[in-house]
Amino acid sequence: MGIETDGDESKLGVGIAVGVGMGVSIGVAMDNIGAGIAIGVGIGVALGVAWSELDD
Repeated sequence: MGIETDGDESKLGVGIAVGVGMGVSIGVAMDNIGAGIAIGVGIGVALGVAWSELDD
């Protein structure tokens, strides 16, 4: 996708960053930024773990 990573840690970090970005949007929509970010971090960790387990 054009994102260079050095290993699983980087993929996890990118997943969390994407999740936090999504979480801010969710938080704005819910009118509760904190809850949105918490949801986003959960999504991001799951994304990062799943991505790091894929064989490139």
